Amino acid sequence: MVYGDHFIGKWVDYYSEHLGEKNVFVISHGESDYHNKICRHVNHITLPRVIDAHHDKYRARLLSDFANAILQTHACVLVLDADEIISVEPSLNISLKDYLLQKRSGAAAPLGFNIFQPDPSSNMDWDSSVLRQAHIMLYRAAFSKPAIRWESAQQSVGCHALLNRKFSIDENLFLFHMKFSDAAAMQQFDELAAELDGISNKSESLMHHWFSGSDFVKNRVKEWSNVSYQEKSPQEGAKGHYRLDEFGERGAIVKQLGKPIAFSIPEAYRGIF
Repeated sequence: MVYGDHFIGKWVDYYSEHLGEKNVFVISHGESDYHNKICRHVNHITLPRVIDAHHDKYRARLLSDFANAILQTHACVLVLDADEIISVEPSLNISLKDYLLQKRSGAAAPLGFNIFQPDPSSNMDWDSSVLRQAHIMLYRAAFSKPAIRWESAQQSVGCHALLNRKFSIDENLFLFHMKFSDAAAMQQFDELAAELDGISNKSESLMHHWFSGSDFVKNRVKEWSNVSYQEKSPQEGAKGHYRLDEFGERGAIVKQLGKPIAFSIPEAYRGIF
């Protein structure tokens, strides 16, 4: 589900290539001629642009129900935002599709990373490899989320947990979160913050980080950028920094442990997308 057009082109191209155009579904939260153009070869649904303090709850229910419906005709479903790319460990020499089809039940979370460029003020060239530009990354448990399912489930608000099903962490799968990768996206975040300013009952909303617009993104990247980067594999960069909580009344979620350090991925990973 997406609104705004900054990352959607890369997202559609990636999943069309790896899973097939007929298996890609985009839900536009508002009219967009750009979305119509980018999504012309994939399944595309446009919903009215309505936002209030309960939007995240509505979105979680909608995506859960839609994904569960897809599982009536498909073996597996990935529930993702338009700035999230999932890939498989390249040394396994297996496609993402074939890797996912090896399993038939349950749900899984990849190792999740925020990615950014060595110079965070640079604009991304979206016609080139993303990871050759934004090859600095930081493990983030919030993006080790149960985005992959072989069975029906109910996503939590933000889709960072499952409310009614256990899941596992698959260390051969990586989720690359692109939100912090491109300085040119900053205007989009400010426009969204201005739109959200009209919400009267902000205290009830769970979209806190969107209210601050690009300041949230700029401050995070500035914080992460003040280090020298060692080269590590994604598994090494995430090691010791996550734990899968016991399944309880509020479902299951991956918890962050300690303070991860930003690192640079080796060349073998930079051609993933």
